[in-house]
Amino acid sequence: MPSYLTTRINLYCMILLHSLFSGMEGSVLLISLIIIIIWSIALVAIANGVFKDNTTKICWFFIVLVLNLLGILLFVFWGRKEIQYEPGKKEE
Repeated sequence: MPSYLTTRINLYCMILLHSLFSGMEGSVLLISLIIIIIWSIALVAIANGVFKDNTTKICWFFIVLVLNLLGILLFVFWGRKEIQYEPGKKEE
């Protein structure tokens, strides 16, 4: 990738982040960043998890993606039971 394109992408990302978080105070910004990080971790956990079937994985992915904080809570208290953490071992 050319360096001018990388620089332009970085500039656009900085402008986007600045416009999203410019009006927030410190505590609101910190809480927002923590929620975004936890949301990202939940999406990665779903993407890397081994489910009984792919339909369940897709459903949980979109539930967490769309419902954000409520989706994370639903997944943590209800959906984590459906993940099998040992790769290659699916229940029949």
